[in-house]
Amino acid sequence: MTLRKVENWPIHRELLNRVEADGHKLEFSAQVSFFHRPSRSFFGSTWEGRSVKAEKMEPGENSIVKMSVTLNDLVFWYTYIDDKNTLAVIELVATEFDGAQQIKLAQYACGWTFLKPFGQIGCIAGNSTETQGAYVDVRNDRADLHSDESYSSTHIFKRTPRVLAFLSDAEFAQLDETAFEDTRIQYRVLQHQRLLQARHLIYENELVGPSDIVAGMRPTVVPGPVGTGNSRIAALGLEVDRRDRDEKVWKHFGVRPERLVASRLSSTLQLQISFHECEFWDRDGNPARSDFELKLSRSLNRRGNGHPSARELIDNYANKAGINQRALETRPVKWEVLERRVRIGLHNGRQLTMKA
Repeated sequence: MTLRKVENWPIHRELLNRVEADGHKLEFSAQVSFFHRPSRSFFGSTWEGRSVKAEKMEPGENSIVKMSVTLNDLVFWYTYIDDKNTLAVIELVATEFDGAQQIKLAQYACGWTFLKPFGQIGCIAGNSTETQGAYVDVRNDRADLHSDESYSSTHIFKRTPRVLAFLSDAEFAQLDETAFEDTRIQYRVLQHQRLLQARHLIYENELVGPSDIVAGMRPTVVPGPVGTGNSRIAALGLEVDRRDRDEKVWKHFGVRPERLVASRLSSTLQLQISFHECEFWDRDGNPARSDFELKLSRSLNRRGNGHPSARELIDNYANKAGINQRALETRPVKWEVLERRVRIGLHNGRQLTMKA
C-alpha cells in the first residue's frame, strides 16, 4: 500500500502557535493498523511511516490550519484474511520535536480513515460501495504505477480510530458525517506476487516498511530519515526494477535512481547449534542476554557434535557457487543480531491461555 499525499492536513492553530513559541517543530507521519469489525478488535502490528515536513500552509482565520503533506509511504503485508469486515486503518499523526535535544516531546492525532482491502478484488475506500484502487500486479503494470491515475483518494474523519471499538452499526454507517470538509489522502493498494517469496521472513498481518530490517533479505538501498541520506540494510526496500531510472519517480523517496537495487532474498544456510548448558541469568538474577549472544557468536566458528561450523558452511557454499575465497569478507564470521522477539504466555492457574 502506498500513501502518497494528504491535502489540507488539519492542525489546531493553538497547537501550532504554541510549538513555534517554544522553538520546537512539527513533523507529520501516518500510522497503519488492522481492525476486525465483528469482534471490535485491532490485530496484527501497528506501523508508523517516516516523519516529513509540511510543504505549504493554507491561510485561514478559523481554529484549524490546513497543510499540504507529501508522505510517499510504502508498507507491505501478507495475509490469508478474506473477511470484508476487516479494515486497514490509517491515522494521521503530528509529532512535536525538540530540535536542540533531538527528542520527541509529544504526538497529536489529526484524523483517520479506513480502507477495505480484504475479501474482494479491489479496494473500497471508507463506506463507499464503489471499488477503487484496484489491485495491480506490479510486474505487468509498472508503467501505470508511475502515473497519477494509479492513485485513488478518500476523506479523513475527525477524532481517532479508537472510536471503532465503540461504534454501533448505525453510527458506523454515518461516519461520513464526521469527515473534514476538504481533507483527503491519496492512496494505492497493490497485489505484489513477487514479494510472497519473502513471506516466511515476516509474520502474517505484520506491517513492514521498506526501511524496516528483515532478517533473511540481502542488503539493499533504502531512504533514511529525512535529511540523513540513504542507507544499505537488510530490508524489503522499494522493490524496484533496475530499468526504472526516472528521476521524477523517485525524487520524493530521497533515493538516487542509479543506486537503486532490486530486493533479493539472502542465501539460506542450514546451521545447527547445540547447547549442553545455557544460562540466561547473571549472578544478580538479571537477564543476561548479552552473555548468551556472546556465547552464540563464539559457537558460530566452532565445530562440535559432528556438525560443521558457520565458517565451513560459508566456505562450502562459496566453492559450489564458484566464489573466490578472497572475495569473502568474513573470516572469522562477522555477525550481528538483526532482530529480537519476546513471546509471552499467560497462565490462569490451570493452563496457558496463549502460546508461549
